[in-house]
Amino acid sequence: MITQGELVVLGTSLLASSAYALIAPFFPLELEDKGVSDANIGYIFSIYSVAVILFSPFVGRYLEIVGFSTMLFGGLALMGVCFITFGIIDRLDNP
Repeated sequence: MITQGELVVLGTSLLASSAYALIAPFFPLELEDKGVSDANIGYIFSIYSVAVILFSPFVGRYLEIVGFSTMLFGGLALMGVCFITFGIIDRLDNP
């Protein structure tokens, strides 16, 4: 039987994965319109994976200290801020 906590984790994982997948087709097009090179677009997308690898041990350590739900909602809030920032990227000036 799946508990309520497990459903929250599964739902959050689905939300995070689908949100990242939703911006992937549009983000490179916006960056190309701003004059960003293909290599730099690749670096931007690879930074996500590198950050996951580098920060996972620290997050795992502080998960016990801060608490599961606090870390989960903090991560969701940070992800929300990042997606709002993506939403205003069209207002940036071209370099």
